[in-house]
Amino acid sequence: MNGNIKQYLAAIADTLPAEVISKETYGQIYKMADMFADFAASEYIMETHLDTEAAEVDFSFRVLDREKDCLINGLKNDHFKTLGAGTPWRRIDNFVQAWPAGIDDVWLEMDYAEYNRATPQPCFFFNARRVKKGSAVDEELLFTALERILAPEQLQPLQPKLREVVRQLPADVGVFQVGVMLARNSDRVRVFTLELSREQVREYLAHIGWAGPYAKVEELFKLVDPYSDGQYILDFDVTRQGISEKIGINFGLMANALPDFLDNLASYRLCTDSKRRGVLAWSGSRGSYLGADYGYSALIKNISHFKVYYNPAGGLKAKAYLRVEGIYLKELFKIAAKPGPEAQPVKQGEGSGSFTSQQQEGVGAQPGYKEMQDIIKTIAQKSMLDRDFRELCLKDSQAAIKKVSTGDVVLPNNIYFLEEDKAGDDLAGNGFAYVLPPYLKPTWLTSK
Repeated sequence: MNGNIKQYLAAIADTLPAEVISKETYGQIYKMADMFADFAASEYIMETHLDTEAAEVDFSFRVLDREKDCLINGLKNDHFKTLGAGTPWRRIDNFVQAWPAGIDDVWLEMDYAEYNRATPQPCFFFNARRVKKGSAVDEELLFTALERILAPEQLQPLQPKLREVVRQLPADVGVFQVGVMLARNSDRVRVFTLELSREQVREYLAHIGWAGPYAKVEELFKLVDPYSDGQYILDFDVTRQGISEKIGINFGLMANALPDFLDNLASYRLCTDSKRRGVLAWSGSRGSYLGADYGYSALIKNISHFKVYYNPAGGLKAKAYLRVEGIYLKELFKIAAKPGPEAQPVKQGEGSGSFTSQQQEGVGAQPGYKEMQDIIKTIAQKSMLDRDFRELCLKDSQAAIKKVSTGDVVLPNNIYFLEEDKAGDDLAGNGFAYVLPPYLKPTWLTSK
């Protein structure tokens, strides 16, 4: 299998909101991606600060275990083979060459400041969900993985505190990701918990000895709690001195909460008008041919999550993580092979590391971002193959959403589906439009 990063970037170029990603920023990313042309990834995120007019993003991509061969081979190309031992890329090469069993995926993040450097340096994170199950902690998995990206003299001073922060997690909460911001420093480890409640965040910070101002934590929650899905992934750095004072919470929103949430951030000067417009314009879908290995694909753009963080140097700040995912032709063949119109699609990369909220429970619960993203993705898949369902999407979006959703949920009433030639239609600010990927005739799937 060949790489696909440049194909993804080319396919979404004309869909990117200028308020979030300027043409200059896109050009820098596309040029930098020459280094990664042999890499394959299943998911991409553009990370943007909401309190600045600058249309700049950090660029990251997720590599699944089944895609690691492309990463291994890509790290042998001319851009990397001359790099010396101990450099960030060589450390990543060490990791992927001996990809530890139990690691389902990794993320590589490129900071905006790296784009124009001769050899841009990455930040690197690995899926750590298997490090803790209940009260059982797999320290061998955690430290074996970290030994691949940190030298012994860097890792050993951090090990006691790393053990503590894992063991202090509630019994039913594990670790989501662990990584090193190699482009910035190599003297600390970034830890992301799995979902915590608001109360658990406060208690956990106290248990691990966080020395920051708890009044700022309360201020942070008052800012986001009325709009969030109530599940918070906490991140912080483990250093030789202990836990970093800088912390962040990552979360999804309740359905329909996006405009009000951004308005609230704006009222605290944490989101500019231009970034608000750009984030609201982000979501959608389109069809694109990504080459022989990946075939015809539906590219789904949605919001992965938001992050509000506290930094003692700058107070509270907010960021949006804007995602692009592909539904590949090979997945459509799996759907087409299943009997009946209600066959469930295979979700690309499901359950292996994206920022997600837990499934909401209860009668009449509103679906959170994770649930709505899965619904939109299912609709995109189904509308490519089922003409009657596609017509239903265009005629009655509520009925289409209800047809693929499960359980008794309160569905949003402001989502509309359009054909690509209607993408410019004005909804008078009354909803969110998703452009359906083109319809594929059954003969197209089966013809040689």
